[in-house]
Amino acid sequence: MHHPLFNINTGVATDSSRRQLVMEIGPYYFAYLLLANETPVTLCCYELPAVHARELAASVEEIINETPLLREELSETVVLYNFPESQFVPKDFFNINATQEQTLLLQGDFNNGTILSEKVHGFDSYCVFTVPGEIHRLFQRRFTNGKYWHFYSVWLECLKKQEAVSTPTVSILFYPSRIIIGVITNKGIELVQSYAYQAAEDVAYYVLNVLEQLGLSPASTQVTLAGTIEESSAVFTELQKYLAQLNFINTTNSALAAGFNEYPNHFFSPLLNMSLCVL
Repeated sequence: MHHPLFNINTGVATDSSRRQLVMEIGPYYFAYLLLANETPVTLCCYELPAVHARELAASVEEIINETPLLREELSETVVLYNFPESQFVPKDFFNINATQEQTLLLQGDFNNGTILSEKVHGFDSYCVFTVPGEIHRLFQRRFTNGKYWHFYSVWLECLKKQEAVSTPTVSILFYPSRIIIGVITNKGIELVQSYAYQAAEDVAYYVLNVLEQLGLSPASTQVTLAGTIEESSAVFTELQKYLAQLNFINTTNSALAAGFNEYPNHFFSPLLNMSLCVL
């Protein structure tokens, strides 16, 4: 049996005819969010230290089998693939017929992957990404009415809606021992990259390195944080040493019930905010 990192159940009745499920799956992480009439009801997050796509698929299927909610018929199901094998292609250079060849050249294919592509709403770019074949087949088999997006595409779309991108914005998402850094400007998507870290100094190094690469000033660049980072943590203290404009992104969903307020609002704001974009 797999034990979740977080398991929030608000106790709100879910006999609504409009129940929606949003799931996020990555190499080391699985989360699902149930909404009833757009009100978050249940949120559960797992850390899955799998070393191979086959093991990851087996772990996720075990969780599905152990969770009655994930086996019910729902009105809408969305899967957000958070795998780092992806790239953004300007629309003028995107050619769907050449996508597979280009992706294999850039990324290889160690997991017998399925190559997918999508328009990134709000940007003149397409996201081309690879999902381990066993993972995609699992979700297609277990959620036959599912819609599939890459996490980066929806995350950037939501960030652009939330922020007036007249100046460069650096956004950092925190997971257990991992971060994702995204940078958008009025020119478009500058960078999205995933990093593993062990110490607070690692995070500061990655962020400062990104700023230096893009010619952005730590003193004047807005940096937003979300995910599993505590304001009292060593990581936050370390970032404060170098970054003058540091803020948390909270959820824009005003319909949160009791249970979510037991944790800092920004812990789950990425998935909660993204559910408003995809449903």
